Amino acid sequence: MRLLAFACCASLTLALGACSSTPAASNPASTQDASADIAEGDAPGHDGPSDDVASNDASTPGDAAAPDDAPAPNDAGADEPVSDSASSDTAADSPEDGPNDVSVDADGSAIWPDAHCREVVVGHNIDDPNRINLVFLYAGFDAPSAPLNVPHLFDSLVAGTTDNDYSFDPNIAPLYAVEGLAGLQPFQSNLGRFNFWYVDLPLYGAADLCSWLELPAGTTCAGNTLTTYDKDGNPVDAVLSPQDVLALSPAGRSCDLPNKYVHLVYAPTAEMDEGKFPAPGNYAVFGSYSQEILTFGATTPVSMVFQNFVHEFVHAVGQVWDEKGDNLSPADYPAAVPGPNCFSLGPAQQLTPAECAARDDLPWHDLIGNGCGKDGIVDCPVTRSYHDPNTNQDEVDRFDDWLYEVRDDVDGCGQGCLYAQGNIFRPYQGCNVMSSCDLTGEIKTGLFTRLGPVNEREVCRRILAITGTASAWCSTLCLAGCPSGQRCVQGNCVDKASIQ
Repeated sequence: MRLLAFACCASLTLALGACSSTPAASNPASTQDASADIAEGDAPGHDGPSDDVASNDASTPGDAAAPDDAPAPNDAGADEPVSDSASSDTAADSPEDGPNDVSVDADGSAIWPDAHCREVVVGHNIDDPNRINLVFLYAGFDAPSAPLNVPHLFDSLVAGTTDNDYSFDPNIAPLYAVEGLAGLQPFQSNLGRFNFWYVDLPLYGAADLCSWLELPAGTTCAGNTLTTYDKDGNPVDAVLSPQDVLALSPAGRSCDLPNKYVHLVYAPTAEMDEGKFPAPGNYAVFGSYSQEILTFGATTPVSMVFQNFVHEFVHAVGQVWDEKGDNLSPADYPAAVPGPNCFSLGPAQQLTPAECAARDDLPWHDLIGNGCGKDGIVDCPVTRSYHDPNTNQDEVDRFDDWLYEVRDDVDGCGQGCLYAQGNIFRPYQGCNVMSSCDLTGEIKTGLFTRLGPVNEREVCRRILAITGTASAWCSTLCLAGCPSGQRCVQGNCVDKASIQ
């Protein structure tokens, strides 16, 4: 759990809580398997219902980036400016509409735009330059089938699975069902704005990293260091970054597509553990890249893989911060943070949680009360009482939906964010996929896989900015934001005094 490479990110566990302009080829007719029917909202290849949001319907904020005075190792990498033209509703229906070298694998999966770039869900991807292209890579093992089934894993992350084929111990109770992005908003209602790919060769394997790279003339590689030479012939050493590996490896260069986001899943190896490989651990780069480690190798539960994937991918595509702070650094955060999901005025102005929640310049002031119960009103209890028919006893337990409700000045903002506990705040008192906390065994299906309305809105804004449209579901989050004194109620800005 650490701050790394542009975005602050960390692993969730079950115990704790630069794009090319080359368009993809058209999708040839293919045999659709059961997992292709992944959208409960938009159908594959369709931009959504007629009341979807178009980019000229609401002003959207610019790319979320690190505050200028935030003490991060590097500046947050923002996306290049994007067009706000509406995305295309039509796609080529046959290979004749695209490059002549499109081929189809034996299972009907199109192999495009290169021999190693394959669809995750057969029949879903289309030739649309406005779609977001999510490309899965794997590393740390040398074959797609060893030590785990790579295509099946990536299909599970997108389409979901109820399989119990990943486990800490085969003798434990069945694992939790994983809904995949197809069951998680705002991705669920925007699946038609995404293509999903995987590369069928590893980014690197268990051997020396340099052996997996194709180096330009005049460059040498040893260990995790690239050496070039200046005009006087003097060596210039640089430690390999993940971006170097992506640029120099065949797998990293595969799936050369617009609006490309890469998610790397890798298994630990001795070489990684010894620090010879770039940036071990879980982290993300705003606007382009995320990665996660399979903590338990081939026995890592897919539910854990999914939680880590969502956490890191939301960092990359939504450009939001880690909402962690509890029991970490007790010190005050040393800089002002204006949002989008962490807030601080800096050390010169101290706030209490209640004062934070009462501010009209709070980036989520218009979402207070959303996430559980009625919009605009904090109405979800922390606990609920019920009668357990199995034990015939009256019981009280935590009301899970409360975790995602944006709290008001009665309860106050959540204390702690960006790995600091003092004078920096988050929207929620509870846990969501961008935070973690100890739930003492109360892990349940989907518990950490809701983003909460603040993070959902940021992802919707990015989808709108990149693709030119967003789903009708996203419009319920008031993507342009509401003026001071108003709250977002089912997509409309309403005076908070009139909300009952």
